[in-house]
Amino acid sequence: IAELMKTHLLSKPKQNAVKIDNDKQDEMKRMICRCLVAMKGMHTHERLPKINELYEMVVKDFATVLTEVKGDGNA
Repeated sequence: IAELMKTHLLSKPKQNAVKIDNDKQDEMKRMICRCLVAMKGMHTHERLPKINELYEMVVKDFATVLTEVKGDGNA
């Protein structure tokens, strides 16, 4: 599951993509970040090294999206 999430996070919309395609891509990134935040809250995440690696990548490369998602959860 971590590899699929990573693939979606790193994919870029096509050059000629319309606004709705860009919006779908952005929503997919937010959804993956929400999922990762939820998984990090579980006690079993220590046993999932790929999820931990993906979370660290998200913290580094998608900090804005992650902050937005965490803010949505507190509202």
